[in-house]
Formats: sequence, structure tokens, C-alpha cells
Amino acid sequence: MSEELEPRDPQTREERTEEIREERSEDGEPTVPKTGFLRRVEKMPESEWNLWSALAGVVLGLLASASLFFYPKSNGFLPMGSLIALALATVVPRYAERRLERNAPKLRIAMIATLAIALAVFVAVKLITRGAAA
Repeated sequence: MSEELEPRDPQTREERTEEIREERSEDGEPTVPKTGFLRRVEKMPESEWNLWSALAGVVLGLLASASLFFYPKSNGFLPMGSLIALALATVVPRYAERRLERNAPKLRIAMIATLAIALAVFVAVKLITRGAAA
């Protein structure tokens, strides 16, 4: 059984390595092809970016507070709602900043403010409905 193997790609290892280097940015991270959304975000003026990132922060804050207060209680050391809220509060903003290649401090501020307001409303509702014994 003497089958002939197909000839290897004539491109040398050095040429392939050089192509890979060209596909990377200055800091060594692989470049990601820009989609239409990424191009729009890149061209967005700073005032509009601040507005959209603040709105995203409010949405994330509402999702995190909902996971804290309305997720079924568990008997473990860390309830699942706390882990979900922690992931929403730390991982999602960091991923968004890296993916969109823009800083989003307004997102974090709006998210923390929304969480604080939700906590205050939750405590107020508990005190009103159950009294001081809650």
C-alpha cells in the first residue's frame, strides 16, 4: 500500500509565523475583525457613549439586584443569586470594555447607583411590610 502523500503547503514555517504576527496588534493581542456594531461604537462621540454606557449600567444594575433579591434562596455558603450578581457586576463590564475597546466608567457608576437604590427600596419594602422584626 504505497499511497503518495499530498505535498505540504509550500509556505514555510517562517512565512506562516510572519502572517500570524501581522494579524496581531501592537500589544500582542490578536486583532478581531470589526463588525458594524464595533465600528459604530468606535465612531460614537463621547457624550453619546456616556449616555449609552450609563443606560447599560442601569440595566446591569437592575439585573444584578434582581438576581440578589428574587433568585430562590439556597442553603450554601454563597447563594447562587450572589454569584450571578458578582459576575454581572465584574465580568460583564470588563468584557464590554475589552471587546468595545473603550473605557466605560459611567457604566460602573450607574450600575453601583442602581444597586444601591434597589437595596434601599428592598429594605424599605421589607420594613414596611414586616415591621422592625424583619
